[in-house]
Amino acid sequence: MLYDDQGHSTTFDLETYHIFRANEMPEMETLFVETFEPTHPFGVKAVAEIPLDGVAPAVGNALVDACGAEVYKNPATPERVWQALREVKSHSKHPGG
Repeated sequence: MLYDDQGHSTTFDLETYHIFRANEMPEMETLFVETFEPTHPFGVKAVAEIPLDGVAPAVGNALVDACGAEVYKNPATPERVWQALREVKSHSKHPGG
């Protein structure tokens, strides 16, 4: 990325953004080491960005948007969602709730 003196990007499209060509790339060696994590439900370790990062917040926000129920422990199991819904319902019966 290229920036001007004020810190604004001057790289707006593929014409101004330099894409490396194959002959400009450095030599690389790739090594994969797989290690199963027995304590995680998917068997993975929490390293870098994984595709599941946004799932829990998205489910939590969907529950709040749909019915006002906030599930504070993950995973949002049916039992936890049901309990949160019951708590919302019990609070709505009280004046001011």
